[in-house]
Amino acid sequence: MNSRIFVDFDGTITDIWRRYYALVSDFFGLSDDLFLLYRNLKKTLPDDRKLLPCFIGMDSKQVEKYLDFKHQSIESKEYLSMDTLLIEPEILKSMLDRYNFNILTIRKNPDALYEQYRALGIEFLKSKTVVLKPEGSDSKLNWIKQNTEKSDQVIIVGDSETDLAAGTMELCKTFFVCTGLRSLEAMPGIVKPDYVCADIKDFFRCLAELTAL
Repeated sequence: MNSRIFVDFDGTITDIWRRYYALVSDFFGLSDDLFLLYRNLKKTLPDDRKLLPCFIGMDSKQVEKYLDFKHQSIESKEYLSMDTLLIEPEILKSMLDRYNFNILTIRKNPDALYEQYRALGIEFLKSKTVVLKPEGSDSKLNWIKQNTEKSDQVIIVGDSETDLAAGTMELCKTFFVCTGLRSLEAMPGIVKPDYVCADIKDFFRCLAELTAL
């Protein structure tokens, strides 16, 4: 059986919490003291239209202005530079050599992603990366269906509903990492993961155990 492994990037390979909080704090003029509160709320309220009124009491007009700013800025070099790796580059490279996985990620601007790779010292991922446009929660599922065989053993690891949606496929195993913007409780109705991992390193440890069986 042919195994195909797809690994998410934002929130899985990188810690994106500081970037997301910086967008909110810069727009509304907030201090770092609110970071932990934001993080806790974001885990259970991923939709900013629900989060921001609870977080800082913003009305709908202010929220929509923020969302316009976020849409324009989230993939800028300034904000992407705030992301940090959740795994050392040399370990990531050794895992890529061992398991030959693909990065499967959603971005508006692939060039900004590849520039981020260079800045983080992981440019070796570029040839193994598939970048999808933001087209809904089924975007990864649809791509995987179109680019794998029914007989393939598909493994997907990530932190969001777009990753877990692939669990509806036969012979697919999903791994949820707890380092991203979502909690499992915030995704009702989504297929539950086969495995829950603390982070990307935990995923590779789990994968090593499974492939040794």
